[in-house]
Amino acid sequence: VGDKFDITQPLYYETNSGKEAAIWVNAATKLKNVKLSCEKFPSLGLSADSIDFLSAPEDIITEFQVKGIGAKHIYQEDKDLSNAKITLSENFVKSLPDGEYIFTIKAVDTNEKENTQVLTIVVSDAIVVTEAPARSGIWAKKATLSGTLVKETSETLSFQYRKSGSQEWISVPAVLSGTSMSAEVTQLEPGTTYEYQAVAGTQASVKTITFTTEEATTLPNSSFEDWHTPDKAMVIYPQGGEMFWDSGNHGSATMNKNVTTPDETYKHSGKYSVKLQSQFVGIMGIGKFAAGNLFTGQFIGRDGTNGILDFGRTFTSRPSKLRGYIKYTPGTVDYSETDALTNGATDIGIVYIALGDWDAPVRITTKDKNLFDKNDEKIIAYGEQELTTQTQGQDGGLLEFEIPLDYRSLTRIPSYIVIVASASKYGDYFTGSTGSTMWLDDLELIYE
Repeated sequence: VGDKFDITQPLYYETNSGKEAAIWVNAATKLKNVKLSCEKFPSLGLSADSIDFLSAPEDIITEFQVKGIGAKHIYQEDKDLSNAKITLSENFVKSLPDGEYIFTIKAVDTNEKENTQVLTIVVSDAIVVTEAPARSGIWAKKATLSGTLVKETSETLSFQYRKSGSQEWISVPAVLSGTSMSAEVTQLEPGTTYEYQAVAGTQASVKTITFTTEEATTLPNSSFEDWHTPDKAMVIYPQGGEMFWDSGNHGSATMNKNVTTPDETYKHSGKYSVKLQSQFVGIMGIGKFAAGNLFTGQFIGRDGTNGILDFGRTFTSRPSKLRGYIKYTPGTVDYSETDALTNGATDIGIVYIALGDWDAPVRITTKDKNLFDKNDEKIIAYGEQELTTQTQGQDGGLLEFEIPLDYRSLTRIPSYIVIVASASKYGDYFTGSTGSTMWLDDLELIYE
């Protein structure tokens, strides 16, 4: 390059201005192809939208050279090194009409190794240029708009945005940091396409950018109305339906007990809530303590009296909190296999939610205590609520609760959601009270 620049960032030039741009291609062996492509070449009077400087016919190379586009290639045979310098002359850059030009450079060596880079040149007399928003800046009901200030101005900087197909723009002030413009817009509609442009005074950028907000994904069967019993274990989805929630019933049902069941006694809406009842599961004193539990995922199997579970369901949205209705009655711990909660203590209930970018569901194995770790580096957002006393719902019923999600990263997108509820927090350690019971109903993800 004449003046060094970051090829990953656009070059901005006013109409009839600009300077020579040069890109070096280096290879540790002989180059086979050095190709430059731009879909706008034909509109500039060239006969093709690409040229391979190492194999194109002489008349094509001459045609491009006359326009101010050329390349010089040197191969040092004794060192088996190659370099090529692609040049877009100053005259060529100055001749570009207003618009955005995307030049793709692809190099291939004789070992078939290849590399591709893209150079963008934006030609405009506009004071500001609209930039594409970062994916992580697009939420279900809000988004961060981006732009660049390309020349100094005393004009007021702003953005205009609107729902695609609408005729009326909504204007919001921009925040300037260096030459970067930004603005957060809120109260957007989930799963909806919007368009926006950067504005200086009354002059808008020549480029309009579109984005689509995240879906406000809901939790299936979150009122826990749909159940069936294909075997001894009750499952939380309709016959012929798709499983989203599961429980430890698959283990406890081998002893003819279900620790997680539908219940009509306490509910917020519909016919049922889900009742999580901790209890001893066994025959004649031989067995294990089992916590009443509920989780997104699947009970995979048993290893003796220990469970193997997969926590998590695929999920790519970013809610701000989990809301629902709960009733909890803790008992006195009568089974303990951990010093974290000893016999005679009051049991603890827990509900937690995590979003993470795991590659697969989180495998839980209680035998070797491979349990869910809320400090897992894969977790993007996390929230929990512990219950240490009996809840006081209206008329003895369910109490509304909310668990805010604490986002540990604002630049990562989740792939899974984990929601876990247990009437006995240390149930994974076979610790808790046979008097502990939790009811849940109408779980809902809140988007802001």
